[in-house]
Amino acid sequence: MGEPGDTIHATGVPDSLDEETLKAAFEPYGEIKTCKLIKGLPGNMAAVIQFGTVEEATFCVDNLNEQILFEDCGLTHIKFFSKQQPQIAKPVVKIPAKPVVKPAVAK
Repeated sequence: MGEPGDTIHATGVPDSLDEETLKAAFEPYGEIKTCKLIKGLPGNMAAVIQFGTVEEATFCVDNLNEQILFEDCGLTHIKFFSKQQPQIAKPVVKIPAKPVVKPAVAK
């Protein structure tokens, strides 16, 4: 989980959600400064919501995490948004072994 701040990251939001509906879903918990949907592969939608205060965002993290917030959708996971870039693993490069060449045997 990121450091407490005024912005949260929500995953498990429905693919059919639009930003207006997203904003309406979180407005009861505080002033929404900004909200943005992050589209991924089907079933992998996320959202970033910035509240007016850290306390409003903290309430959502503490009380709405792993709750069903949207119809026909599973649990919504909520954590504080972290501006740090995720660590990307370096690709493993396999170097093929050199073929063993047996010397020709003279007959």
